[in-house]
Amino acid sequence: MNDYINDEIYKYQSQIPKLIKEEKKLDKIRQTFVDDYSVDHIKGLSKEEYCIGFKTAGFKNYRTFCYRIENELNELGEIHGSPSRKFCVYYGKPKRGSKERTYLIKNGYGSDLNDALEIVKGEICELIEFGAKNDTVAITQSPLEPLFKYKILNTYYPDRFFAIYNENHIDEFLTEFGISFPKEASFLDKQRLLFAEKNKNVLSRKWSNYIFMWFLYERISIPSREDKKVKDEQKELDKQYSKKYQYNIPITKEQWKIMLKNKDIFHEENIQLMKDIYFCHNHASTCKNLEIMNGVPAQSYNKPVVALARRVLEYTKNKAHVENGKEKYWDVLFWGNYVENNRFEWKLKPDLVAAIEEAFPNLKSLEINEELDNKLNDDLRKNSNFSKLSGEYSKDIKDRPKESFINGQTVYKRDRSTALNALKIAKFECQYDHTHKSFIRKNSGIKYTEPHHLIPMAAQRDFDVSIDIEENIISLCSDCHNRIHYGKDAEMLIRKLYSERKELLEKKRIYITIEKLLSYYGYK
Repeated sequence: MNDYINDEIYKYQSQIPKLIKEEKKLDKIRQTFVDDYSVDHIKGLSKEEYCIGFKTAGFKNYRTFCYRIENELNELGEIHGSPSRKFCVYYGKPKRGSKERTYLIKNGYGSDLNDALEIVKGEICELIEFGAKNDTVAITQSPLEPLFKYKILNTYYPDRFFAIYNENHIDEFLTEFGISFPKEASFLDKQRLLFAEKNKNVLSRKWSNYIFMWFLYERISIPSREDKKVKDEQKELDKQYSKKYQYNIPITKEQWKIMLKNKDIFHEENIQLMKDIYFCHNHASTCKNLEIMNGVPAQSYNKPVVALARRVLEYTKNKAHVENGKEKYWDVLFWGNYVENNRFEWKLKPDLVAAIEEAFPNLKSLEINEELDNKLNDDLRKNSNFSKLSGEYSKDIKDRPKESFINGQTVYKRDRSTALNALKIAKFECQYDHTHKSFIRKNSGIKYTEPHHLIPMAAQRDFDVSIDIEENIISLCSDCHNRIHYGKDAEMLIRKLYSERKELLEKKRIYITIEKLLSYYGYK
């Protein structure tokens, strides 16, 4: 074990008393689940008692076996983010856009619902018995999907199996520990290597597997370390910011979170303004900059901000700051500073930024995915070799790409050759309006257009197959590409492009309604 990890373990030790209390609460939930689902009980489960996906008035979901293991035990190892087919039998929509729900069966389990249910229950019961015997060969050969399989094993035998179900994460942790392993190493082989590392330190040896897992994700993982680096940089920016226009109005992060979800306080346009400023450098912007971004006159921002600040003050029972006999309201939400051209800048207060990130957890993902899209475009500008591309749609359905992580967020790789081929299929014309003019690329003599994923790559987790395919990539002129991201009339572009691509997407098993697509762009 390297010195860096030893140091992190010693630092983390101070949190152990608090974590043990939290673990005891969670372990009661885990033990209740295990008591409720003995092997004999599982064998007798009906489809209504097993399947996830039921919804009824007053309840988000029936408390079924699959629902409970995914949701009630979420803090003891997460398996969200993958389709419900991991449970082999489930209740849901046959395809995206369907209104009716029905029982569905994963491929390989036949077509008879009752037979499929009996098979999967048998596999679960066998897995629990394999876990009791620590039969690693039988566990590895179990046909259950890895996420589901190792979640079950950890739930029933938390001292023998880590609550880490993503093999990429295991690989990442071992790499951080400086441990090499052969390509053919199984998931359980890698878990054993991780157990060995845990036991090398006199402190972590005494920790439970859950506490060690929390330590790994909080202190050791590359995503967590990168995220910490970004947060530390932001703290430094906050520290260096001008103190001249900072007024302390006692509002906590938790209060901000509650208010952000209260539509009577934060109206829809207020939320959009918060997001716009959040995405600006240092979470700060002048009204003039907002005017350039949104095409809305700079002076139009003042009244909504004043009205919002008054609602916030009323809710928190605070009073406005008074200056020269006048009440000031902008400083309820912002710090301020005069910047270039003597324009006044609004910077979101740090506690409000933290609340926004927790209230809207996909914000960072959207920002990172947009950055990846921009990098792809930059790459295509410099390296545009179209000669070897087919210029045709592929007949194959691409598998869903593997996840990777940036700043703690899940992202999916963009394939450069796929994007280039999509432009070639479009004959290097703007597919919103082929009459739009564009300049000629420097090295190829071909018109310049940019690839745009109609269904954003940030939404890949909602689909079982890859959406990084030519059918989902639109060739746009620079103006239309900016309009679809930032334009007031972006919805018009999206609707037109959707109507033209819907059938092509469905041929590749990508089903989406226009309402769902618009929601990815922030429209209700």
